[in-house]
Amino acid sequence: MAGLLLALALMVALTPAAGAPPHPAAAAADGNASVRLCVDPDWAPYEWPDEQGRHRGIAADLTRLIAERAGLHLDIVPSGSWDESLSLARTGRCDALSFLNTTPERASWLSFTRPYFFDRNVIITRAEHPDIVGLAALPPKTAIALPTATSIIEQVGRDFPALRILPVGSEAEAFAMVERREADLTLRALTVAAHTIKTEGWFNLRIAGEVPAYGNRMRIGIVCYPTVGGSGVVATEVAYALANRGHEVHLLSYDRPSRLRRGVPGLQFHPVTVTAYPLFRYPPYDLALATRMLEVREEAGVDLFHVHYAIPHAVSAFLARSMCSGGCLKFVTTLHGTDITVVGSDRAYLRPTRFAIEQSDAVTAVSQYLADETRLVFGVRKEVAVIPNFVDTERFRPSGGPRWHQRPEAERILIHASNFRPVKRLADVVRAFAAIQRQVPARLVLCGDGPDREHALAVAADLGCQDRVEHLGVVDQLENVLPQADLFLSASETESFGLSMLEAMSCGVPCVSTAVGGVSEVLGDTGRLTPFGQPEAMARAALQILQDPDLHQQLATAARARTVAHFAVEQVVQQYVDLYERVVAS
Repeated sequence: MAGLLLALALMVALTPAAGAPPHPAAAAADGNASVRLCVDPDWAPYEWPDEQGRHRGIAADLTRLIAERAGLHLDIVPSGSWDESLSLARTGRCDALSFLNTTPERASWLSFTRPYFFDRNVIITRAEHPDIVGLAALPPKTAIALPTATSIIEQVGRDFPALRILPVGSEAEAFAMVERREADLTLRALTVAAHTIKTEGWFNLRIAGEVPAYGNRMRIGIVCYPTVGGSGVVATEVAYALANRGHEVHLLSYDRPSRLRRGVPGLQFHPVTVTAYPLFRYPPYDLALATRMLEVREEAGVDLFHVHYAIPHAVSAFLARSMCSGGCLKFVTTLHGTDITVVGSDRAYLRPTRFAIEQSDAVTAVSQYLADETRLVFGVRKEVAVIPNFVDTERFRPSGGPRWHQRPEAERILIHASNFRPVKRLADVVRAFAAIQRQVPARLVLCGDGPDREHALAVAADLGCQDRVEHLGVVDQLENVLPQADLFLSASETESFGLSMLEAMSCGVPCVSTAVGGVSEVLGDTGRLTPFGQPEAMARAALQILQDPDLHQQLATAARARTVAHFAVEQVVQQYVDLYERVVAS
């Protein structure tokens, strides 16, 4: 489910300063009689006080249930507006706020429980207004009426400064301004919107769209390997995307991930330290990681962990959960490929990997191929959801520079990017290139590093093309290199997705790859697939593209369009956020 999460801030709504006496809500939880509760008097059907001052609505039912189970009595503090309720809470005249969203400003003085209720944020306009795909599509100065002191007015003002925000005092006033054409639209939770339109009889208003990016601000732990491979890159990019949405993200690994930038607001790196003792031939990283996950859970109040690559991260997550009281740690496992197809199928790892997958609160795979392979190899009964890898299509975009047929020397630039592990078959890439450069002027650019680097360069020397092969090493800003290429080559033995190919496609670079794993799910009909272990077939497919400017342009345009349509960061990360919400709420 996408959209707004609503969080109860019930047991400890205010955070006292260091050295302050215990908060009244905490004292109540220890046995005292009551908690003073502030509510929003204008938020039906979520909550409102009736004529006798009693708390009514969805929020009232939930808070009453929680209070009964905790042995608390709730005293409703009267207020005339949501602004006044917040002021009462800030000044200590009420102990708790019943139903509200987290924002960075509120998090500075409130302590939130985990979310207890979920709803979507929607766009409300007049009936004649066309559908709206998102706030970014609106023209500048669009007038949007929003109630003051709400999370949504803080978020819209920050993210869309070109819109003209009209602050109003209540939900009803915002709807009325849209109805009177004094504002173009307003934003509210779906439940509130439907209730207000029905009860007020504003049938000339309608829901014209959804705002999926505005969900509750969660605290998410991400565990990954720091190396150049796809799992570490995707995990780091997920962390960036979540932090940019306002979530609090804690990234754990034994070293800084290769793409992790410093100074990103809301993103904190926690190194996992493994102590080497003479007794241990191999330092127990899985135990150290489990301990660090539990520490971060306790220190930062992480809502859930998202572990990338099953071995040993999912096992460590299960161990961390087993060590905390009441199973307090939820975790999502994302399978990336070799953790299932190569490493996980080894007898030494198969049973613990299968166990950890089954114990995960949710499991995802980056392709349908990998999901099917997981069920086949491990016989797991757990549902495996397919959430593909993604790319920032604004960072990875065509440069608009000349292609080979527009350059004086007509030199074709071919590129390969990977971690140079044996499974990538880097030497086959060089063999295919050697055949290509005999037919057309060409140069091969290798981005990355790993165990097969020297062997591949030796093959280039044996084939007499070493002066046409350029090794750049690990490239931090690959988006600056990929757009200069005319073609991407991949000769992998197995490839569950092919993230580097997706990044090339986003830059408008066609790809030629071996027909393995989930590659066809990524490329579609925008490139060429060739049999594994046949570099000469790869060379023929590449030459077909590199000798036909019209075909090259057709494939380049299709590759970019497919990436934007199916693998853009916003739509894929939203699938993860939806999954997190379901897991946290379960």
